[in-house]
Amino acid sequence: KGEQMSIYDAAMRYKAEGTKLVGMGVLPLTFHGEQTRKTLNLTGEETIALKGLAAGIRPRMKIDMVVTRKDGSTQTIPVLCRIDTVDELKYYQNGGILQYVMRNLLGAANEKAA
Repeated sequence: KGEQMSIYDAAMRYKAEGTKLVGMGVLPLTFHGEQTRKTLNLTGEETIALKGLAAGIRPRMKIDMVVTRKDGSTQTIPVLCRIDTVDELKYYQNGGILQYVMRNLLGAANEKAA
């Protein structure tokens, strides 16, 4: 069983190790324009919900991120999905690039055995 940590801590570790997040099965999002977690006063204690994913994810789609703060107030922030290519989408849908490659290898091995 893997080590458990917050998404932020995992993202910082992946960044330090040079690992792309989409390759790890994490949905990468960016803020628009000059917005940052600091300008939006995000502390990491918020609950995040994403709207607009029911119909599926498309490369570079716009998503509404609903932030619920500790005091119960909410804010809707538009974000951009940074899955930029169809290949990256396939990796994400399979839980990351490792799982994608393993499924493809297992599928090829099963076809040979049949």
